Amino acid sequence: MNRMASLVLVSFLGVTLSNAAVAQENRTFNGTQVRNDTDQLIDVVIVGRQNGIIDRNYRLAPGQTRATEDGYLRGGWRAVCWWNSATKAGLGAKMEVVERDNQVIAVSDRQKIFLLPAYSCSGSDHGNAGTIQARKNNREMITFAFLSHVPESGLVVYGDRDWPDETNASNREFGYGKSDLQRALEGCPARSTDTIVLYWNGHGGGPEHQFAMYDGVTVLRSTVMDWIKARKTRLSVLLTDTCAKSVVIRAPEAAAAPGRPAAIAPLFDELFRKPQGVVDINSARPGEYAFRRNPQGSLFTMVFASQFPLAGLPNEQIGYLHANAGNRKGWDVVLTEAQASLTAFFQSTFPNGSSGQNDQHIWRRSLPELPGHRARRYRHCQVQNSLGVPLDVVIVGQGQGVLDRNVNIKPGETRETSGSYLYGGWRVVAWWKTDDSAHTGVDTKMIEITHDGQMVRIP
Repeated sequence: MNRMASLVLVSFLGVTLSNAAVAQENRTFNGTQVRNDTDQLIDVVIVGRQNGIIDRNYRLAPGQTRATEDGYLRGGWRAVCWWNSATKAGLGAKMEVVERDNQVIAVSDRQKIFLLPAYSCSGSDHGNAGTIQARKNNREMITFAFLSHVPESGLVVYGDRDWPDETNASNREFGYGKSDLQRALEGCPARSTDTIVLYWNGHGGGPEHQFAMYDGVTVLRSTVMDWIKARKTRLSVLLTDTCAKSVVIRAPEAAAAPGRPAAIAPLFDELFRKPQGVVDINSARPGEYAFRRNPQGSLFTMVFASQFPLAGLPNEQIGYLHANAGNRKGWDVVLTEAQASLTAFFQSTFPNGSSGQNDQHIWRRSLPELPGHRARRYRHCQVQNSLGVPLDVVIVGQGQGVLDRNVNIKPGETRETSGSYLYGGWRVVAWWKTDDSAHTGVDTKMIEITHDGQMVRIP
């Protein structure tokens, strides 16, 4: 058996410390700095195990490095958390060990968008070449929009090396079956800081909104959303264009390969990176058809993502995602403006209406809650320890310091926050092993306080 006396490793819940780092827990280190490796203006807070907030840096510009406020930090594990300075939306949190002078603590959102552009041609679609081509065009329009406005480092499209298509559904003529969709989502390598976007186009309907797959199987919308949410990502987006009524017009133009941008477009940043929660949208509200033009594509998808000018829209404008890529707009504004374009496009396509409809209305099933709730105070929030060891738990607010500190929460124990309330909005929750003399940082996460009695579960 080999002996190595020079280095001892202590591992707990995936955290590994050297004896050198443990020994330096009580030392002070001079010249500690924070560097902003995100592309946003951020506030950074460093939280200590015993002494609360040890450093707060406001309005740190992208790429900027700044010395910590007091010029030093004590050694050992610390929770580092950061927010967007303007919107106060939580970007991230991590554990960092301080162990040397002039140490640079770099923070980065490292957030990626995982895009699954899927379609399914079911039943009567199998013999309709125009319908099949329209579905393929819809998929290509959505993919092209993301490739054009999200840098390569921040986007993974299903079928890429980092998210391989093991079912070959993305190359199948009739698209995806239920098992293909489930397998793709269950195999998504997205992390908790990332975004998953599922775009799905095909037949749908029914009171619970079912999707009809190419293999004759149906799947509930709620089931698909459960598959997405099970990945526990920062943002889950389900964008669907379902139901169809054919209107045959000219074939689509051939699309050139998109140029890859150096940075994410402001609109895509605002829609697919900044929010946290669930976005669930369909192209038609309950009781309506979603119409398409064969073989060009569906009205909604064309209005939303076409890279080509659309006859029937004012000034024959291109799709919304391209036309507004340089603007920062939230989901609520985007859907309101896109609805106006969809109405104009519908009425130019069907001047006398169609199938009893004179319009097609985007259905906002779920959007991230607007910022107004952040000023509210929520009472009787609770912390639950779901790990197998006693924990100390700290909840850190945006600009308000430590909002709650609970010491020695036993495994399985649920405890009401000490102040009986928390203000709404995004908070960092950090936790440590109570009896760990080395003050080992265990983990952190972002959580949004949105209702009374909310349970904050660890992990």
